[in-house]
Amino acid sequence: MIPAFMYRRVGGAYSQAMLKRTGRWMQGMTRTFVIAAVGVAGLPGAAGLGGCTKQYSDRDIRPITLADVRKLAASDKPSAVLLVDPRPPADYQTAHLPGARSLGLSEVKSKSDGNLNPELAAYTELIVYGDDPASAIARAMTKRLMEAGHERVRMFAGGLSEWRRAGLRVDTGAGATVGAK
Repeated sequence: MIPAFMYRRVGGAYSQAMLKRTGRWMQGMTRTFVIAAVGVAGLPGAAGLGGCTKQYSDRDIRPITLADVRKLAASDKPSAVLLVDPRPPADYQTAHLPGARSLGLSEVKSKSDGNLNPELAAYTELIVYGDDPASAIARAMTKRLMEAGHERVRMFAGGLSEWRRAGLRVDTGAGATVGAK
């Protein structure tokens, strides 16, 4: 049945030809849409297409406390934890957690590339932090890393402000950047 909004009045009456054409058009569009949807979903590697990967929300973010960050950061294993600072480079140079690396959102490879960033994959745990609990960039980076396939990603919500309130040392200057030689 053709919806009422599709009818076209011709001289006070609905044109039968218009109704037939509209009906054929709608059937054709439905078939095209179904074929396209099934065809794309059935393609090998279609999971890498936009919209086909798992979307992460704030509920998926695993938090970590200041005490746990300090314990992991003090680990004897050099590949135990990487502190990821997604803030702008100028903010990173002003102050960052000791041992943290600057990493921009655009630098994280997507899962469709097939490979994790080897420099990030070398670490057992990735801890992302921002300025404070309201840091949107830290949340976005945490989700981006999870979408990229990194499994052990946590967010230190207190960020730099909680670190400073606890009286802990911060580093300044360029420091380390992921991917920098």
